[in-house]
Amino acid sequence: MNRLPVLILYGIDTRIHPWEVTDTHALVARAEAALIELGWNVLRVEVNHDLESALKPYLPGEWVVLNLCEGSPGQPFYYAAAADYLETRGYIYTGSTSQALDETQYKDSMKRLFDAHQVPTPQWKEVERAEDAAFSVYPAIIKPAAEHCSYGITRHSVVLNDAEARAQAANVIAEFKEPIVIEEFLDSAEYNVSVWGNGEAHVLGISTMTYDAFPDIHDRLCTFDAKWTPGSAAYRKIPAICPAPVSAELKAEIERVAIAAYKAGGARDYGRVDMRLNRLGQPLAYDVNANCDVSDSGGFAIAAYAAGLSYGEMLERILLFALRRHAGVEASPVAGRVVVRPSVEGDRARIGEILLNSGLFHEIDVVTVDEMFAQTYAKPLTRDSYRFLSCWEHLENSAPARMVGFACFGLESLTQDTWDLFWVCALPSSRGRGVGAALLREAVDVATREEGRLMVIYTSSTAPYAPARRLYESQGFTRAAVIEGYYADGDDLNIFSRRLR
Repeated sequence: MNRLPVLILYGIDTRIHPWEVTDTHALVARAEAALIELGWNVLRVEVNHDLESALKPYLPGEWVVLNLCEGSPGQPFYYAAAADYLETRGYIYTGSTSQALDETQYKDSMKRLFDAHQVPTPQWKEVERAEDAAFSVYPAIIKPAAEHCSYGITRHSVVLNDAEARAQAANVIAEFKEPIVIEEFLDSAEYNVSVWGNGEAHVLGISTMTYDAFPDIHDRLCTFDAKWTPGSAAYRKIPAICPAPVSAELKAEIERVAIAAYKAGGARDYGRVDMRLNRLGQPLAYDVNANCDVSDSGGFAIAAYAAGLSYGEMLERILLFALRRHAGVEASPVAGRVVVRPSVEGDRARIGEILLNSGLFHEIDVVTVDEMFAQTYAKPLTRDSYRFLSCWEHLENSAPARMVGFACFGLESLTQDTWDLFWVCALPSSRGRGVGAALLREAVDVATREEGRLMVIYTSSTAPYAPARRLYESQGFTRAAVIEGYYADGDDLNIFSRRLR
């Protein structure tokens, strides 16, 4: 099986705790070994706030990036900046977009997404001043709005009245220099739901943590110590059970709410949804962990083991989710969608610009394509005419759509219904977002509707054309022939073909 090599991208900051550095290195080493065992070529890339230098040797489209850059307290760099860099430069990478990571990092924005998508969640409000921390229902829990990994969560986070709420709010705001979220505290077992996939997301497994060992309500929560301090009572006495022992009815409802929350948070490839039960036994989601912990001892891996998967198989599935996303029209992490349509005369100049800006073609190619375009649109379209397709990227904001790629193909003379794909080209900034795949699929569909028998593509064997060769193979084309030294010494002609009928 032809597979891209894997870049494991991870962040190390000297300001974080030594145990975090140790844990990160251990995670990367284990992930590397597990993927190598399954036949993947793997390379580690360590980042110290300089993504550009770290990734400069590795071209977009040549690798699939296993994005393990995570955040640390007070260090927003890793959360969204890594994903933002990867997506704007066209890398194929795992996990959620920068927008999803931004929105799910902040508890207030996460809650707003839940409300907007009608995902059941505990009552809540955002508070910027301690004096405004009075709440409508108790017990309640107070959390710093922008932290993760249970930073700022202690037994004092659970409050029972307005006075306690104001006091704890004052402490948290003073320590973290950020707003707080106060929400209804649900005194039940906790359910951590591992979800993965895109489009039709699926629940991988449900884990539960019980707090039966702690009669005091202030201890019946997953604090920072419960997660990260092995010697603490909370760490030792709060068991995680997977699969969770729940009824079929509750399991179905937990899965329904988890998938709704996963989608509301914009998570993709994989993530974890945390929830508890209200007094009526109904699951309410309170957090989405996009790009959740995928260490071999973490909750997501435990869910994978319970489902019969090895650690390497779990990571491989995540990589494949990313690869499939980037091979499809819906792959774009930045754009809402890409649309392919037949080119019109107004696209002529833009086609030349795309060729020149691609980094793959030269002025003579621009002249040739322009002549073919002029010849095509100088007379009515026939079966023998060249065909041009334009791909437009539709942005999620109010900006107008922009043309980001094109294809040119036509019926090959002196053949029986063989079509030749002359060019398929996308702007570098839009590569990895499904532009090439969308253009190629439409070209195949057009030729098929015109009763084409075969489509062929001629391309170079050199490294800059490797993404194109992988694109052709991903769309059902096979390498039919190689002519050594065709273009130049060391630059072979690769001929790809696909039967249409």
